[in-house]
Amino acid sequence: MPVQIYDGFAATLSGVDLRLSLFAVVLCYGAYRYLQRRSEYSSETAYGIKNGCKPITATIPYRWPGGLDLLKRQYDANAAQGLLAYQTPIFEKFGPNLEIKLFGNSGYITLDPLNVEAVLSTRFEDYGLGSRSDGLFRFLGEGIFTQDGDKWRHSRELLRRPFTRIHYQTLEGFNEHLDDMISALSASAKKGVTVDLQPLFFRFTLATTTALIFGQPVKSIDGEEQNSFSNSFDYASMISGLRIRLAEFYFLYTTSRFKKACDDVRKYAFEFVDRALAETSNVKESRYDKNAFIQDLYDEMKDPELLVFCRGLSNRLYPQLPINVRFATKSTILPRGGGVDGQSPLLIRKGMGVGIAVYHMHRQKSLYGPDAECFRPERWEDDELAGIGWGFLPFHGGPRQCLGSKTPISSKGFHLQFSNLKSCFDGIAVANKWPLTEDFALTEASCAVVRIIQNFPDIRLPPGHPVVPTGQEKQKLTLVASSADGCKVQLD
Repeated sequence: MPVQIYDGFAATLSGVDLRLSLFAVVLCYGAYRYLQRRSEYSSETAYGIKNGCKPITATIPYRWPGGLDLLKRQYDANAAQGLLAYQTPIFEKFGPNLEIKLFGNSGYITLDPLNVEAVLSTRFEDYGLGSRSDGLFRFLGEGIFTQDGDKWRHSRELLRRPFTRIHYQTLEGFNEHLDDMISALSASAKKGVTVDLQPLFFRFTLATTTALIFGQPVKSIDGEEQNSFSNSFDYASMISGLRIRLAEFYFLYTTSRFKKACDDVRKYAFEFVDRALAETSNVKESRYDKNAFIQDLYDEMKDPELLVFCRGLSNRLYPQLPINVRFATKSTILPRGGGVDGQSPLLIRKGMGVGIAVYHMHRQKSLYGPDAECFRPERWEDDELAGIGWGFLPFHGGPRQCLGSKTPISSKGFHLQFSNLKSCFDGIAVANKWPLTEDFALTEASCAVVRIIQNFPDIRLPPGHPVVPTGQEKQKLTLVASSADGCKVQLD
């Protein structure tokens, strides 16, 4: 009996010692991390002082603990399909650089072209995707949209050569899919019938993309599967956008429907890949003949200048990627935003996020004049926007600039698009190759728009269709922005 009592007492002491030991380890680690972070904070502060950084004074106010009211207002605005419109007066009030605090953490949002250039180009190596990679991974997997560093460079290089080859493809690749779109529109072009162009544009883009990249047109998949893919892609994109906004808490939104949608999208893509690989050894590379289609467009539209200007204006007012985010991988600075006047450098500590509000930058009156919200294509004429530089960012910029874009981000980039497209319309450029500085997506859009105008010269808004001020439209935000009400027209 005494032995049993002793053994029990010893076991109790052993359990207490183990808990005390674990507590001591946790306490020591916590103290170490605190001292380490304090040392890093001091070093970062010294770095900021050395570079002339000053604290930012423009901060979005909040009332609830942790800034929860900011999240609620953003959520409500997004649910009402008006998030971007809700944000506009905030930037107008606080300026192009401002701080946002959530749960005790600080981040910055900028629509200052100088800061945008720093994040995306001149200080590119100081930033990474951060939690954005985790939020997107379930949908997009391992690739250039979820990678940083050497892995990203490797993936980018693998894709660069195929995309370069696409730029030298002929316009013949568009014809079949343009004909399919026009046929679908013709079937709906009955007197008084309203047609939504948006889903047709989506199918057209999908068709040209799959045909050029995989060598198989989208219509090689049956209609039911096409609709399934479209719905799955749309839903997966929407949820991925929400996961990105949840940052480190992205995992809270991983529903079974979301996982199934991601699986469906991958299955669809892999089906095209498998077909292409199976045919690689049997099909020789085809050579495209000279395509006269571009000359037909010129016969119908003698001056493509207005088309180019409208195209650029659409990309300005409605950029596909309205807001982008990068996270500092080391202590760095933004050239502007600090101090009372906002003209001093701003210290960005390691781990801080910097949001790039492209949508709002493209609407700044300081960049585009007092009528920045107006749809005025003529603003691209002459030298009115010759020095816009990084104030116009339709396809991202810097090392991560869209692979489908050939036009450099510079003050002359937009006018290069016009001169090269005009040369092609005039028959000066060789018709069986892309103009060297013309973008695939922009050429694709131009062809679609002109073909629609050719076939439906009476295209117009439906009678009684509401016309709201620019920027107040209902918008659907997934990973990209689109009209929540579609693109409704009458064709007869």
